[in-house]
Amino acid sequence: MPRRVFEIGTNPPSLLRWMRITPDGEMAEHGEQRRLTAILALDMVGYSRLMEAGERDTIARHMAHRGELIDPNIDEHHGRIATLAGDGMIVEFASVVDAVECAVAIQRAVNAREADAPEDRRILYRIGINLGDIVVEGDEIFGDGVNIAARLEAMADPGGVCVSGTAYDQFKQVVDVGYEYLGERRVKNIKKPIRVYRVLLDPAAAGKVIGEGRSRPFGRRTGALAAAAVLVVVGGALAWLEPWAPRQADISIDQQAEQARDAEAAAERARTAEAERARLA
Repeated sequence: MPRRVFEIGTNPPSLLRWMRITPDGEMAEHGEQRRLTAILALDMVGYSRLMEAGERDTIARHMAHRGELIDPNIDEHHGRIATLAGDGMIVEFASVVDAVECAVAIQRAVNAREADAPEDRRILYRIGINLGDIVVEGDEIFGDGVNIAARLEAMADPGGVCVSGTAYDQFKQVVDVGYEYLGERRVKNIKKPIRVYRVLLDPAAAGKVIGEGRSRPFGRRTGALAAAAVLVVVGGALAWLEPWAPRQADISIDQQAEQARDAEAAAERARTAEAERARLA
């Protein structure tokens, strides 16, 4: 029978990422309901440190953020909270655009509210968004799509948002924000690397895309090998041609001129000797 396990996130007690797995470690396949959906993973930054510094204050402010900023934005953008785990949550959206617009609204609102708080007491959240296939069981969602969203959340800056390439491809021309391509990243328990984009929350960055032309790892390796091959060919040609050495044609001309001078000098000596013999006779 399949069994259910969970993995604690990077900042305990962080997001619980649930998976239905069989005894041999594979995802269960029988009786599954699957769908393609946008997943938003949200987690508080430095939860344990903040709780240690002031448990009641941290809980009160977090719940205020949820009641006034986070949950209302989720409702406004037609999201559904699938999992709650203390300081974090997993939210499902039918639309990637709704998920990203919700994340941007939450981060801008929370960051503005916390701007005047002392830095060591500031409550900030990280958000990761992925578009992927999920397994549905009751009100809960599981699978790689959820796992990737949680890994993206861990990559985000405090107060920031990271999205996967699959999500970015769907909303990049719609949501009025900027983006920075961070390259392909490998994440735990996911075989293939994923493209990662940072959402630029500053309104002045709207429409900008930074670094999207950056080469993929394979492209960089290929380019380096091609450049090395060119250097080898050019180096070999230079070694064979030796442009720094005197040309063969130049050497022949010089030798001919010297030989002509030597012949003229020899002829002059011969004439002088002949003239001297004639005088003595």
